[in-house]
Amino acid sequence: MKTVLVTGASGNVGRAVVDALASQPVRIRAMVSSVRSPDSGDTIERVRGDFRDPSTYAEVVAGCDAIFLLRPPPIADVEHTLCPFIDQAIAAGVGHIVFLSVMGADHNRIVPHHKVEVHLARCGVSHTILRPGFFAQNFGDAYRLDLKKDNRIYVPAGRGRVAFVDVRDVGELAADALCHPERHAGRGYPLTGPEAVTFDDGAALLTDLLQRPIRYVPASSNCARWTSR
Repeated sequence: MKTVLVTGASGNVGRAVVDALASQPVRIRAMVSSVRSPDSGDTIERVRGDFRDPSTYAEVVAGCDAIFLLRPPPIADVEHTLCPFIDQAIAAGVGHIVFLSVMGADHNRIVPHHKVEVHLARCGVSHTILRPGFFAQNFGDAYRLDLKKDNRIYVPAGRGRVAFVDVRDVGELAADALCHPERHAGRGYPLTGPEAVTFDDGAALLTDLLQRPIRYVPASSNCARWTSR
């Protein structure tokens, strides 16, 4: 039975990956900042790990066959964190890595995800890149306070359109790539929803769902919260 490591397991996408893996014949290991006592019936192994502390890497990756790798938002210096973590995983015999990147990171050198993608390619390890766009769950997380207090969506999108993607779909694809790397090795997937809509459209939908007027207010890029991992 394979052992699959999930980093960022307590976040939106990480939880979706764990949920999708739960129906697969694999052992699930979660990298966490602190280890708590397991719940009754809990089958997930939790191992303390910190990308900023290389001394934790070996225990986290030992015995793993595949890894779901997610960059925590506070970490920008991936060359001294995620990249050495990848090296440690390869040295430990990890056979496949699924990396949660962002849309356009294969060409955009500014985002830290680009360096991780380049490092994976240079290492020669079997890997799959997921490049999602805007998460639908951001409305219930990153933008929840704006919606609750001010009845508004406040993002720097102008009149642009977005094909919102559900983290559960991302989780299912990640789980399939982790359990069946032969299907996805060497692939990079841009992930979007089925239809591109404006934030005015999103506000109209939320108005119907919440039964109160929700408006879209375009913001400057310096003032808004974009994603929720």
